[in-house]
Amino acid sequence: MRAAPVSFSSVVFILALFAMPLRTLARPMDDPAFAAPAFGSRTIYAEFDLNSLPTTVNLCNSGVFLDGSGYDLLWAAGVGFNASLSAYETLITAHTPLRQNCGVSSPASLASVMQATLFHLDPNNVGNGYALVGSLPVTVDIAGGKILVQADRADPAFSGLSDATQSAYFTIETAVTSPDGAFSPLGVAAALGSTYPRDDAPQFGFGDTFPDPAGDVCTANLNCASSTHPQIDLVGGNLYPEPVAPPPPFGGNTIDVEFELSALPTTVNLCNSGVFLESSGYDLLWVAGVGFNAGLSAYETLITAHTPLRQNCNSPSPASLASSMQATLFHLNPNDFGNGYALIRSLPVTVDIAAGKILVQADRTDPAFSNLSATQSAYFTVETAVTSPDGAFSPLDIAAALGSTYPRDDAEQFNFGATFMDPIDDVCTSNLSCASSTHPQIDLIGGTAHLDNYIFRDEFE
Repeated sequence: MRAAPVSFSSVVFILALFAMPLRTLARPMDDPAFAAPAFGSRTIYAEFDLNSLPTTVNLCNSGVFLDGSGYDLLWAAGVGFNASLSAYETLITAHTPLRQNCGVSSPASLASVMQATLFHLDPNNVGNGYALVGSLPVTVDIAGGKILVQADRADPAFSGLSDATQSAYFTIETAVTSPDGAFSPLGVAAALGSTYPRDDAPQFGFGDTFPDPAGDVCTANLNCASSTHPQIDLVGGNLYPEPVAPPPPFGGNTIDVEFELSALPTTVNLCNSGVFLESSGYDLLWVAGVGFNAGLSAYETLITAHTPLRQNCNSPSPASLASSMQATLFHLNPNDFGNGYALIRSLPVTVDIAAGKILVQADRTDPAFSNLSATQSAYFTVETAVTSPDGAFSPLDIAAALGSTYPRDDAEQFNFGATFMDPIDDVCTSNLSCASSTHPQIDLIGGTAHLDNYIFRDEFE
């Protein structure tokens, strides 16, 4: 519902335009941010979704600038509603450049001229209450009708910010300001009943998203169904802290190897097999083979995840899978098939127990990948891998495991950079039954091996 015509003598009523009815929706987890975070894990994203955005704008579109200053287009996200002042204490804004005393058309590219600013309310100066704090990074997606502004949550302007903080968006043509670009809560609130078209969205909680009807820009005659101002016609948006994943450990050279299992247990027994009574090995081993050598009928490089190396153990050893998981890069020594897969180095590994996923990352510049280019790859998993005392193992032993003692699951060969799927409940046990569902932790259902997408990465695939 839109406000009725305002009385400029009623300050409380005017400022109340900043307090919209509460309506909160959860932000979709897959809602993409289309710019890398500028402030790391402290980044706050304010996204404005508009009916549409023009490629070109007129930077001096309003006669008000003949005798004053202001922004011709202003998109504002208010954060931290102050009930006593009936206003939001902090504003994250996008806007066209500040103009003063201009009366001549000034066409310009919107993407090139867009600016963003952080404002904070000075309760002792309502005349120019929203003072400039500093500039902010801004990204414009003309085709998508989106504007994305980023702010630093550590800024003192957000010192009182909590996840329960109320927020609201509004857009306006035109915002009259002081010469330095500051403006008054009274001036912005009064604009609805005076000269300038605007659109107000419903109030929502910080961290959430909101929808807003299209074609509801309120014009100077209080008609709130106008579709003639699509650049300020809000259709939605969100305001949230970015849960930033750390950068990939090897930058743009990072290889992501993801294992998708039927299920992963929270706790595992690190000494689950009698074979370790007089030998060494990994109780659980997840393997991605890269670089198939047809002459040797073996993969030259292995990226693995595994439980810790065990030697001569005969007592149960329960442990957290997430905390005990390790990962290793192996490379084939064709002159030593007895311990052919020698250890190269440890690798970063991440476990998502709830999703049944394991992510191992390797460095493509490692010599072990010197010939990697559209290379064939294959995954397999096994309980248990017998090894030498240092953890190396033989291609012969691994190949023989299917027909001997240890349950395993083999996936189809695929090209590096692609994804594979594998049937569920197809773990092959020692009796060669390949429909067992009793080993979900090695029951492959899919996976991928590819270079990390450095810009659009989002947890696991």
